[in-house]
Amino acid sequence: MLARNFEDLRASIFTLSSLPELGRYTLTDVAAGFAESWIQVAATGEDFQRADIGRFSITSEMLREMAANFNDGRWPIPPTSLIADYEHGSAIADGPETGKAAGTVKKLELRESDSELWALVEWTPAATQAIRDREYRCISPEFHRAFTTPTGDKIGCALLAIAITNRPFLQGMDPVSIPARLVAHVEACARKTMVTHGDELLRLTAETRRRHPDMSEEDAIAKVFSERPELYERYRAGAVPIGSVLATTRS
Repeated sequence: MLARNFEDLRASIFTLSSLPELGRYTLTDVAAGFAESWIQVAATGEDFQRADIGRFSITSEMLREMAANFNDGRWPIPPTSLIADYEHGSAIADGPETGKAAGTVKKLELRESDSELWALVEWTPAATQAIRDREYRCISPEFHRAFTTPTGDKIGCALLAIAITNRPFLQGMDPVSIPARLVAHVEACARKTMVTHGDELLRLTAETRRRHPDMSEEDAIAKVFSERPELYERYRAGAVPIGSVLATTRS
């Protein structure tokens, strides 16, 4: 018998949390082709020189400050996102093309005894394709060694953005990539979702959230199932192979 309350419905819905690499994806993400990967952002080194700032080093303490400022919400201040862009274009942003994002940084972590800084980036579909096609192979960080926030807080070294590029200033770092296994899994989920009843569930869930903007994502899809029991039965039978019950539209 069809469960008639939201809690029973929510408890019965399979999500991507059981798939470690895909646990964060929404149905929209999977359908659109979003993917994510870990990338090396920076590494310690000495005697770098740039014409605009002179000689400098990158120390473990600087990497720790970058990670801490991000992870503790000092910079950027949530819900503002730390982005990856194309060729440092967001620093110029003289038009929509130069300022657009290639992805969003979700996590920062230190590796190799705090000598390397790595980021988990959720790539846009366009950037995913460009990276897969090897149009962009490298990463270049934009950071400030002694950053002061707009409110006057001095927070030390802060990561301002990450760029995908082919001519990075920092040499010897791992190339940017997206695991082929993850891309194949995302594409397979997208194809499987859209060829059956996933498109109908996508549309109905989006409409429900537009009518009820304060409704949680899980409750929205549970409401669709409660109003359309035939969809719920198809889902239970495996005919609606969605990988997630999360939001199908993003405001």
